[in-house]
Amino acid sequence: MNLFRIVYGSRLQGDFKLAEMVELADRAAAFNAPLGITGFLAFGHGQFLQVLEGGQEVTNRVYHSRVLADRRHSDFRLIHASVIDVRRFADWAMSFAHVTPDDRALLRTHFPAARLAIERLS
Repeated sequence: MNLFRIVYGSRLQGDFKLAEMVELADRAAAFNAPLGITGFLAFGHGQFLQVLEGGQEVTNRVYHSRVLADRRHSDFRLIHASVIDVRRFADWAMSFAHVTPDDRALLRTHFPAARLAIERLS
């Protein structure tokens, strides 16, 4: 199986409370785990940054059929999509972080290609 990573940014539509974001990440984890998809969801200032990792076919299918169809966000920006050797989030079915200004440097270190999207998070 080819491992694949997708990194994208998007903009929140409407108003979402932090508790709803945590619930969203929990539901995503429950959906993703049986599919072998892992990842990370960051949110700040109305912007999302998400990483999806898994088998190439299933990761692409989830991104195109679930993520892009979710009306809670728009203005999708595909930042990175490629075959990978190793997952960065192997133990995270879908972790969530509400990004503060102090978190930006850490995210930039791990995702240099997502610099602009990271700046929008805080």
